Amino acid sequence: MRASETFRASVSALGANKLRVLLTTVGVVSGSFLIFVLLSVGSGTARQGTNLIRNLAPNAVVVVHGYFPSEADAGSISFSPSEMLQQMETGGQGLPLFGSSLEPEMAYQIQKKLPEGCYACPLSVDIKTVEFGGASRNVFQFATNENYPRVRGQEMLAGRYFNRSDRGRSVCVLGSYLKERVFGDVDPVGREVRVDGRRFKVTGVLEPKGMTFVVNNDDFLLVPYWVGGHLGGGKTDGFLVSTPSRDAMRRVKSICEKEMRALVGDESYTIVSEDELLALAGQATRMLEIMSAIITAVALVVGGVSIMNIMLVAVRERYREIGIRKAVGAGPAEILAQFLVEAVLMGLAGGIAGIALGYVFIKAVELLFDYPAYVSAWSVCVAFGFSLAVGGFFGAWPALKAARLDPVESLGHQV
Repeated sequence: MRASETFRASVSALGANKLRVLLTTVGVVSGSFLIFVLLSVGSGTARQGTNLIRNLAPNAVVVVHGYFPSEADAGSISFSPSEMLQQMETGGQGLPLFGSSLEPEMAYQIQKKLPEGCYACPLSVDIKTVEFGGASRNVFQFATNENYPRVRGQEMLAGRYFNRSDRGRSVCVLGSYLKERVFGDVDPVGREVRVDGRRFKVTGVLEPKGMTFVVNNDDFLLVPYWVGGHLGGGKTDGFLVSTPSRDAMRRVKSICEKEMRALVGDESYTIVSEDELLALAGQATRMLEIMSAIITAVALVVGGVSIMNIMLVAVRERYREIGIRKAVGAGPAEILAQFLVEAVLMGLAGGIAGIALGYVFIKAVELLFDYPAYVSAWSVCVAFGFSLAVGGFFGAWPALKAARLDPVESLGHQV
């Protein structure tokens, strides 16, 4: 029998049992749906996580108080909350979880040692309520210095940035989104806002940077470090350093390590580069991929077992048909091919349906929740390939059983 005839015979056999085929392929549909959705969500999360890290600062070097996982730790990191706390205390050489030994003024000492084109600023993060008129908003407050716009690569949209000549004054700079939500069309420059009840004069507004993943890069408040963050005016959570290139980033990390040893005198801090942060994010993504593989493997096995069971039933129901075909000259290879094609077609149909449903689901999630999933050719190919493989693998045993039937016994079989 030619390949085209085998294909037509397989389609005809499946068409005679449409409901059975539909119910059988549900497992494959769910498996391919999960593969497609999880790969798309995982790819989107990985891409946006990378963008989020790179948006910190160009080729960033980060100095933080306490323990922060580095590239060398990536393979041993646990994402269990209790184990994470233990790692922060023991993996960080007993570093304290609260307080800080870092002082904002150290940023200027680091700045003196940096090559041209590199900038350092302190960062102390807190959550504050900003009020103007009848409007209020809870936002992140960053206590920093005048280098912050250079570190982040931002220009002023209106007004000016604060500097050391403002020392002793309660001044602030707004992110553009915060300005829109609190001030609307009113020019905020020169006006006062209340930050947790304390009066601050607005000196300027930073230009917008937009969204990165679920993070709004324009919904924040900047205050001078001498005003103080949650640690007070004399302490900071860490430092953020920008560099002009990846080669410079590696040199700057070494400079920061040497300078911090001289300034602090102990190891109560961690220094990581953008490359190490990306490696850590990659580790988290790989863990997500492993979890996804386990989930989809279970769904695909269920779908494959369904295909194998229904094909065994089909072989049993078609004993006489198989006996007649063998009696008129059909060989075992032709019988094997027909039943195998039927199984593969069920896997194919389930794969196509699962990918189509997955695509609709992804687009609905993007529309409703603004979640940046990424549909790639890779996710389509993997979902499609696994569906075909499941059909072929689980259909092989029923097809072999049909091919090995004795024609005489088959003709005498009563269904």
